[in-house]
Amino acid sequence: MSAVLEALRAAWSGADPGPTVPEHRPPAHRSWPGELLPLPRWPDDGVGGLLDLALAADPVRKLGGVRLRRVPSAGGRYPIDAHVVIDGVAWSYDPLAHALAAPREVGGTGTAIVLSVVPSRTTWRYGPRSLPVLLLDLGHALAGFAGAEMVVGGVAPRLGWPGRATEYPLAMITPAAGVHCGAPPAPEPDATVPVLPLIENALAELAELPPTPVPRTTPPVPGQVLARHSAPWPLSGRLTSAVAEEVLAAADGVGALLVEPAEHPELAEALSVRSCGQPEVAESGALLLVPGEVEPTPQQALRRHVLAGMAVHRAWLRATGLGLRCRPVGCWTDAVLDLGERHRLVHALAISA
Repeated sequence: MSAVLEALRAAWSGADPGPTVPEHRPPAHRSWPGELLPLPRWPDDGVGGLLDLALAADPVRKLGGVRLRRVPSAGGRYPIDAHVVIDGVAWSYDPLAHALAAPREVGGTGTAIVLSVVPSRTTWRYGPRSLPVLLLDLGHALAGFAGAEMVVGGVAPRLGWPGRATEYPLAMITPAAGVHCGAPPAPEPDATVPVLPLIENALAELAELPPTPVPRTTPPVPGQVLARHSAPWPLSGRLTSAVAEEVLAAADGVGALLVEPAEHPELAEALSVRSCGQPEVAESGALLLVPGEVEPTPQQALRRHVLAGMAVHRAWLRATGLGLRCRPVGCWTDAVLDLGERHRLVHALAISA
């Protein structure tokens, strides 16, 4: 059995995430060595504006002491780090300061943004259930770069990326805009953080996959990005058919479907007990569901979760533009649907008028 499938099966089984020990909590944000190079914010049309809309922490919004960011993340753990690569030098992106830091030589030419997964931030809270939500977080992060050329899987060897036991580069974006940086400070090594072997082995396997292109989609609307937030339960207001069609259309390309739990009580009840402790999904006004393979290969798992995260993000932004309240649901235990053929539920968005 592949390490990826083993980790997915652990998540699908509802494996006990283990105790959440506050003193073992890794920081959701790194302290980078050396000086920071500030970036301009949107509406700058360079990489500064792109990163601001895609990944930056909101300058003012906080929840429980956590600076909320442009993209959602399971448990507010934000395990996706970005690195801007400019002619063989990789700068790490600090989303709280909206600045570049810690340059290091990685080889190659040209400009790209590499997104890597730092799993310890998520495994601290979700343990063996972590792999699906890590990959969905990657998809949501990629959604902010929808108008750029992107590939997922196996990007590290092609950039001469240094081996890092606690960080796994899985996606690369080639932006159309240029990057402007000043003189780099001297690099220093990052401290290592222990990772759950089950998840570490799966991510190492995914990092060895050959790159796969991800379809370009319409870039997100800045106003919707800035207004998007995760609404609390309950989300019981029902949608009009016209609004539902608009939201579903935004998730095009992944075979998504939109159902009203009130019209399908048996399905709603079955989903409520498989939603990792969120039974309120059964009372949602509508549920956008993204299906996937029941037993995916590593390639299928990476691509499906990334595309699901991107599709749900697009639908969420469109719903935001329509004034709807939404909440993503990324953790599902053994949720296999019969849609003429059997499909596993990969991701969902609970929606309320």
